[in-house]
Amino acid sequence: MQDSNRVGVSRLDRLPPDLRRAAYVVWALLPGVLVVPWVLLGTALRRLVGLKGHPTWSFPVEVAFTTMHLLGRSTIGGDVLFLRRSILSPPALWTPGGLPIATITLSERPAEVLTPRGWTPGAATLLYLHGGGYGVCSPATHRGICASLALSSGARSVSLDYRLAPENPFPAALDDAAAAWDALCAESTGPLFVGGDSAGG
Repeated sequence: MQDSNRVGVSRLDRLPPDLRRAAYVVWALLPGVLVVPWVLLGTALRRLVGLKGHPTWSFPVEVAFTTMHLLGRSTIGGDVLFLRRSILSPPALWTPGGLPIATITLSERPAEVLTPRGWTPGAATLLYLHGGGYGVCSPATHRGICASLALSSGARSVSLDYRLAPENPFPAALDDAAAAWDALCAESTGPLFVGGDSAGG
């Protein structure tokens, strides 16, 4: 059976990295340029006749939700492997604020730890779950967010590299998050918090 997530990957992989990233930008943004005007018009017309996507949504929220819903089918679902390879990650040893980066294992999954100056084992720890629709991104792509949280709160940030779909279907990511939380609870002596963005939130 053909893996739908590999459609078009082999030809794009032959491109130099800069051209590959440029191809991704065009591939990701062009559908949005074509779709958004129609979504704006359709949403405005629906509201004129008294139809709303959700009673509490504002016009911008409804436009954003409808656009993401339409584009999610044609882009993220179309080629997850290409999307993963095209997302820009920071250099391996770079972090905002110069926080030291350590890699640990939480219940058999790697995690990236950012520890602010002055943190002690009895201080707070944040388990951070990155966004990306459970199919893309990693602790490296969200290092800036985690560093900002660590610097502003004084808490140690632990960003879990949970398993991604489609190779690892639901509930793999959820199982990894729960196991990581249990592992932190077993080893930590200070307050624990969990947070994230998008899929991870």
